Parts: sequence; structure tokens; C-alpha cells
Amino acid sequence: MHAENQLKKLNLGFRYLNFDKDKMKSFDGIGKKEFLDIIEFNFLTATKWITHFDEFHKLEKDVQTTLLQMIWHVWRKLHKCFTSAIYRKTHEGVNPMQKVMRNMIIDSKKGAIDTSWMSDYPKDHVTKYMLQQNMYDYDVIEALIKLDPTDIELTYMFAQLCFEYAGKRLQGENQQITDHFQHILSNDLHDYYVIDQKRERYFYRLSELMKVNNVIYRSIWESRPHHELGRVFNVLKIEFSHPEMFEDSGFY
Repeated sequence: MHAENQLKKLNLGFRYLNFDKDKMKSFDGIGKKEFLDIIEFNFLTATKWITHFDEFHKLEKDVQTTLLQMIWHVWRKLHKCFTSAIYRKTHEGVNPMQKVMRNMIIDSKKGAIDTSWMSDYPKDHVTKYMLQQNMYDYDVIEALIKLDPTDIELTYMFAQLCFEYAGKRLQGENQQITDHFQHILSNDLHDYYVIDQKRERYFYRLSELMKVNNVIYRSIWESRPHHELGRVFNVLKIEFSHPEMFEDSGFY
């Protein structure tokens, strides 16, 4: 399938951002198997999505790997909120406490979480600790429902969120790479608004979309001290071969 610029090529992977709303499963509980499945799904799906971006293929393999390790869980946060927003829009009377993760409908108030495999602390304490990074999820979901972004706008939001976050974590030459990515996609988004949408004045629309991303950034930055304190007291006993991959993910 032909696409005339990088943003539209990345948008060819939009099917990885979507979900089959007719094949959803409702889970009353979530344990180790479900957690690992969600992690694997998000990492692999984010990988498949970004391979539609030509600039990514120009990077050395080690840089590609590092970048993927940085962005997968940030991609997950917006994907979770986006799919939850779609689910609410297409299903009447949905409980606002429900979220969509992978193909599972999870109610944070009703669903039991098995934390025994990840911590020796009481379940209530661990659950509260794990949910700390999701403090603004409902704000993001409501904003996405109200804004109703197009596929192209959503693709840009996912890319901007991931590359901005990765650049701030990596710094140096790698930040120059992610800044370059954002510059390319910003130019493509400009063309989308001006040429495709015939909308020369799009600053307000773009600022509203970026407000959503900024809320997600805020949830990451504000939860950092909480998770750093958790590591001091060994709240989670999960061991990783590549711990840098899980920094800011809520699992580390």
C-alpha cells in the first residue's frame, strides 16, 4: 500500500493500534499469566507498529533495540487509554471504571489482582502501588472521547509521545535521532492539516491533542518518586534480565 510521507507510512500500522471490539473478554481477575501476556503483547505490537517508519530502519540494530526498550510501555499507556475510549464510545452503559488492556476488559474496582508472585507485601498495598502510574488514565480517556482524533492524528500522538519520552531518557546523539524523527513527522502532520484537511489554522487542534500526551508524561514523572521509594523497600520482587526496559513501566 502506497503512502506519500513518513507519517502516513507509520499510519499503515494503525491496525496495530486498533482492537477487535467484538472479541473482548471480561476478566474478573488478573495474575502472572495475564500480566506477562499484556507485556508481551504491547512490546511485540509496538515493534510491529514502528517498523512501518522508514527512518527507524536506518538506525543501527543496537539503537533500534534500545529505542524499542524505551518506548514500548509508553506506547502501552496511550494504547490502553485509546482502546478504552473506543470501547466506551461503542458500548452503551459501560462502567467508567472499566479499561481495555490487550483484549481484556478489566474493572479496577471489581477485578481481583493476584500479586503473590510479584511481592511479599499485602495485596492492597501492592495494588495501590501498581496503580499509581495510572492516576490520570480516566482524564486521558475522557479527553480522547471528546477530541475524537483521526487515525493520522492518533498515529502522530503515539509517535510524538514515544519519541519525546525516549529522547529525554537517552539524551546525547540518540536524543538528536528522536528529535529528527519528531521534526519529520511534524512536517508531515502540517501537510496533512493544510493539504488533506484544508485546515490552515490548526494550532488549537494540535495543542488539544498534545495536552493529552502531556498528561501521560505527567503521570510518568509524578509517579517516579513513588516507584523509587518502592524499590528502596523492595515492594516488587520481580527480577529482569534487562531492567532498563522496565523503568517507568510500573513493573520495576
